[in-house]
Amino acid sequence: TDPEFRAARDAIAAGALGRMVLGAITIPYLRTQAYYDSADWRGTWALDGGGALMNQGIHLLDLLLWLMDDDVVEVQAYTTTLARAIEVEDCVSAALRFAGGALGSIAATTAVAPGFPHRVEVYGTHGGLQIEGEAIVRWETADESTVSAPRIATGGAGRQEAGAGALPTGISALGHTRILHDFVAAIRDRRAPLVTGEEARRALSVALAVYESARTGRAARPKMGGRPA
Repeated sequence: TDPEFRAARDAIAAGALGRMVLGAITIPYLRTQAYYDSADWRGTWALDGGGALMNQGIHLLDLLLWLMDDDVVEVQAYTTTLARAIEVEDCVSAALRFAGGALGSIAATTAVAPGFPHRVEVYGTHGGLQIEGEAIVRWETADESTVSAPRIATGGAGRQEAGAGALPTGISALGHTRILHDFVAAIRDRRAPLVTGEEARRALSVALAVYESARTGRAARPKMGGRPA
């Protein structure tokens, strides 16, 4: 729902980056043992559903899939718990294969001090997009005449603070607020919301495939994938 992200996605869908070839999310967060101990549900399979990917990484995975505008058809993944006394993973690495042939990657952890801003990157044959924290830090195309980069990356220059990477309280609620406001408006206007249940299910299906692959040691296919019509 971020206006800059929506502008970037529209440009990508219009072909500004050419054929999509690579997408990646990197989440080098810090969540201390005290964070996990502060609530019984945290770090549990039954109530948290997973760790660095399912809790902290799912929103960035959703953003990656939305920007790539393609379905993930295969996942090969590894998870481990290196630094926290929890049931779920505090470190995950996964390779993704998209239906259109592009490849992708997920690297997420909650065990890195002092915590760093997350990154989302997508690249095509004609250009690329880099997001760090909550801002677009670089948008560049081989043919700048195809899209006005400053209109998209208006506030992205400069080093981003760790934000959510360092502290749970560093997470901005603005994205959630925009989604809720749009959902209410969609009901009033009798239209589809910007973020549908099908889109949310799409990210969840990839996350579950990551866990399946890590558990079995084999490639896994998302079972509930598919973009809404």
